[in-house]
Amino acid sequence: MTALLSDARNFRQVDERLLTAGQPNEAQLADAARQGVQVVVNLALHNDPRYSLADEAGCVRGLGMDYVHIPVQFKAPTEENLRAFIAAMDMHKGKKILEFDFAGATAHHMLLLLEHIRVTVAQHGRESLVTFADFTGAEIDRTVATRIKEVLTLDRPFVKKTAWLGTESIPHALLESFHNFSQREIATFTSREEALDWLLEE
Repeated sequence: MTALLSDARNFRQVDERLLTAGQPNEAQLADAARQGVQVVVNLALHNDPRYSLADEAGCVRGLGMDYVHIPVQFKAPTEENLRAFIAAMDMHKGKKILEFDFAGATAHHMLLLLEHIRVTVAQHGRESLVTFADFTGAEIDRTVATRIKEVLTLDRPFVKKTAWLGTESIPHALLESFHNFSQREIATFTSREEALDWLLEE
């Protein structure tokens, strides 16, 4: 399995912001993330294994990229398909959203993910990122809570806005301690759509 995005079928770099290709595999999506790709827009149907992965949305989001699916019948594309694609491009124009998926993570995995986040965020420019994290079902013990505070503080120079999902099981006092320790504003939401809409607001 080739690991380079450039080896994907019909790969083409349109400009410095836009890449296009046929269906990439998981390794090629990982290469896209390493290259700084922030959003994946999938125009293919999901009822044909030639044009889809088993869990493409989960794979893309797990790599820290946003995922938009606009299923198009390639033999009969519609004006609605075009409008949806234009809207997706406009929504993400000039935006960098880095997504962290902690959902269901054990305390051990949380620590590994937090270290990966610390390294990844530090590779970006100052105040260049907005970040989204899903904590649904994550295990947060005392060691993890301490590390979250540390990573939030270290990430502060690089992040403009932060939205969290799935915090209902996190005690309010602990959420407040994250804010007070890191001196960062952390907005919490009950739906992914609301969180992303808020992040994309000017």
